[in-house]
Amino acid sequence: MQLRKSGLFFTGVMLAAAPSLAMAAQQPSDPVGEETRDDGNSEGVTEITVTARRVSEGLQSTPVAITALGGDRLNQIGAVDTLDLSGRAPNVQIVQTGAGAGAASVFIRGIGNNALGFNLANPVGVYVDDVYIPRLQGSLVDLLDLERVEILRGPQGTLYGRDSTVGAVKYVSKEPDLFDPAFKLRAVTGNYARRDVLVGASVPLVEGKLAVKIDAATRHQKGYIVGVGADGEPDGQRGNGINRQSARFALLWTPADDWRVSYVADISNDDSGSTIPTRIASPAGGTCAPAVAECSPLFGSPYRSGINTAGAGYAKSWGQSLRVEYDAGPVVIKSISAYRELKGLDVVDQTRLPGQGVLLNDLKKQDQVSQELQLTSNTEGPLGWVAGLVYFREAIEHDANLYTTHQVDDYLVSNSYAAFANLNLEPIEGLHLEAGGRVSKERRIIDRVVTPIGGGAPLISGKEAFSESKFTYKLGIDYAFTPTLMVYASHSTGYRPGSFASTYASPRVPEVVFGHTGSETARNNEIGIKSEWFGRRLRANIAAFDTTYKNMQTQSTAIPYNVTATDFKFRGVELELEARPFRGLSLFGSLGYLDAETLSGANAGKRPRLTPEIQFSVGAEYRTAIGSDAEFFVNVDNVHTSTYTTDPSNVSSATQGAYSLLGASIGVELEDGKYRVSVGGKNLTDSVYFNGTSLNVSQYYGAPRTVFAEFQVKL
Repeated sequence: MQLRKSGLFFTGVMLAAAPSLAMAAQQPSDPVGEETRDDGNSEGVTEITVTARRVSEGLQSTPVAITALGGDRLNQIGAVDTLDLSGRAPNVQIVQTGAGAGAASVFIRGIGNNALGFNLANPVGVYVDDVYIPRLQGSLVDLLDLERVEILRGPQGTLYGRDSTVGAVKYVSKEPDLFDPAFKLRAVTGNYARRDVLVGASVPLVEGKLAVKIDAATRHQKGYIVGVGADGEPDGQRGNGINRQSARFALLWTPADDWRVSYVADISNDDSGSTIPTRIASPAGGTCAPAVAECSPLFGSPYRSGINTAGAGYAKSWGQSLRVEYDAGPVVIKSISAYRELKGLDVVDQTRLPGQGVLLNDLKKQDQVSQELQLTSNTEGPLGWVAGLVYFREAIEHDANLYTTHQVDDYLVSNSYAAFANLNLEPIEGLHLEAGGRVSKERRIIDRVVTPIGGGAPLISGKEAFSESKFTYKLGIDYAFTPTLMVYASHSTGYRPGSFASTYASPRVPEVVFGHTGSETARNNEIGIKSEWFGRRLRANIAAFDTTYKNMQTQSTAIPYNVTATDFKFRGVELELEARPFRGLSLFGSLGYLDAETLSGANAGKRPRLTPEIQFSVGAEYRTAIGSDAEFFVNVDNVHTSTYTTDPSNVSSATQGAYSLLGASIGVELEDGKYRVSVGGKNLTDSVYFNGTSLNVSQYYGAPRTVFAEFQVKL
């Protein structure tokens, strides 16, 4: 598949096609904004409200490349945590590799972070109920009881600020109901001794004024990696299982019509352990050398490995936030205050050989405090706007002995300040002009001590600091030819502050130990069409983009494990479809094409890691009544990923061939969805695939076939 290099090509094609598309779309349709229940029996596709631009608006009227997965769709695909969202949006990969316990590495349009180094911030902004989660560790979120997940693709430097250079993922939880009590129970059992239980309840304490909601979940699953001894036989150990508990408490208070106060507290305890890879070797069983011969799992199976870290590794986090909204008439004032803590331990096995592991402790402690003040226009007229001020402070303690000779102790403090504004002008009906900007200021200080393991005088000790300021902006235009057809174009920028060298920096290279990269920037040109057809029975959204990244921060995979700055170029096309061709049947699908190239550094000209050229997903649900108060349903979905590399060197041992992950479920719902019983599975074709590597040493394999039985109650 070949694409022209110029963004003008995309613009010309889409604008030329727009008039004919507009004529085709002018036909009877449901009123724009009307809510449609996602039960498979509705006449039209689901209308979802999103907050991608910090205001509530319909998905189809938001000129942003965004995927919104509502609670019913998450239930349909069996999504229970962040990893289950991989491939559910175009050009989005989510993996769990060597980044540690409780970590989910999100790659959007080819860019992400899966480094164990704790000081390297995530280029994908992750938000849970508008509270920023800056580190990979702690970003593996259980989907307790969500209203929706929003995946924004492309730089979000204006409204979401630093560390959102490639996009953002927003988890929006269901709020307490001020009028009606509600109860939810989900219980799941499956192979690998899977046992999941989720319980939630919402109770109005003072009708229309005060309500509380509590959700709690526990998940247990035996690991699919089988530990073996030196003889290659199982030794009773297991790896890559799940042992996680989480809970959320929410209180909603509306003392008057113009006030809304929300308090949320959450906690997560992940004792699943550090991720276990599979040792690979040459055909003769020696060190893997892909330039000489193909490498393969040392013990014959991708699910057998030497495990020397059984039971080690955890991630524990908790936080609380207070949101206060006041409708002052011409403006809505919103304050979001939050505090969070994280503590995690990873135990790294450098050899991955039975009984020979060099176990290296990696302890992380982090706390953060944030305050955001938002002002949003609330008047009729052609001009709408949102503006705000943001303060964010983060402190990190990181103690690691990644070498067998020395211990590195870090204390890193970051203080961030920002002011932003975004304007939306409608000079004529249907035409919108958007302009936004953000000024960010960052100051970072590191206190680093490197000492010999076992004691002795410090090898290196010192402090360093740097400050930087950045202006990011967005310009956009969109035009609605009809209520169901809109075209848009935008130019946006993103920014990630410079970073100190990795915690694992070598004491032999002092300039690396205390050096830091310059800031990372992204420039993105994008055009798109959002459309609905045939009385809203078909939704088709398409976007084309051209993005350049400068000084993209990545952690080197070789000594001294410093943070390097690399330039990249990405071009691509993304398509999302949803259809309801007739009553009872719903279809959905997405397609992402990515042309990716490394522009600088040792791997210039090579394809970046985790950038499959083609990725698509398809799915369907069919429902039919089987009695006066029962409904039968069947779900099928598949995510296909073409060949990709897991290391920028592009060597064969890091190359994963194309594969598909097929999922399905079948079941019955009673009393209009109050009770649900189903059976199903994921990776039903038992595809074998890996999504990460320790170069020429080991590979991180995804889970094999899993099956489950599920029971749900919603009252």
